[in-house]
Amino acid sequence: MEDDWVEVQNCNWLHEASVVVSVLEADGIEVFLPDAHTLGARPELSAALGVFVYSCARPIWHAHAKCWPRQSLARLHRKMPMTSSDRDCQMIQAPPRIESIAGYSPMVGRLVGMLTYARSTTLAAVEGLTTADLDHLHDAESNSFGALLAHIAVVERSYQIQTFEERLFSEQESERMSAALKLGAEGRRSLRGCPLEHYLDELTSVRRGTLEAVAARDDAWLERSVSPAPRMNAHWAWFHVAEEEINHRGQIRWLRARLPKTDGRQS
Repeated sequence: MEDDWVEVQNCNWLHEASVVVSVLEADGIEVFLPDAHTLGARPELSAALGVFVYSCARPIWHAHAKCWPRQSLARLHRKMPMTSSDRDCQMIQAPPRIESIAGYSPMVGRLVGMLTYARSTTLAAVEGLTTADLDHLHDAESNSFGALLAHIAVVERSYQIQTFEERLFSEQESERMSAALKLGAEGRRSLRGCPLEHYLDELTSVRRGTLEAVAARDDAWLERSVSPAPRMNAHWAWFHVAEEEINHRGQIRWLRARLPKTDGRQS
């Protein structure tokens, strides 16, 4: 470890460290998280090994506490207006909890916490995958890592359209999102050739829209029927977004454990 890297956070769990990383990276700060894949596959080891986040940044971010208190947000972000990254920062707690988050109504905040935790485990599961890895097909019927990441992003976008914009897809949107939504043969053919950063940028962009939209809504909105699908309420819709991501994160972990071994890489 070079001298210009400082320890930012010593976390209890990998998902806490992943949120720290996402917050700092969103502000353009270079961050290093050792052994993320090992602990992503074996999270029970984190209590014994510790989860350390290092940053090549000025020492104003240095902290040894087990969590960042909410009061630190103004210091960390130089009193800038609250952003979605700020709200992510408020998720960092030890031990992990589902509770209200400043900037959201109580139940919406709890939902944001679950969405954020699910996302942190997805990011840990795909860390370090190359473009070749992302395009790899386990067999003729499998979806690739890249296709699954594209699917997670487009499912979230589809529920934004239904619950925030209160409409069905346009013809152009249906055509554009079809491969990632339906996966299968078309996904295997067209969702290829992109680096990990491409998929992470898509996930981040869509999530930013979600956080901004739910911050403007209250708990009563969660109980309202979704106009294009009135049998469903908004709360179920966003539970399903989290459920969908967790399901495909499980597939990603299964597939990664079976990636062909290559020199210098451990699956």
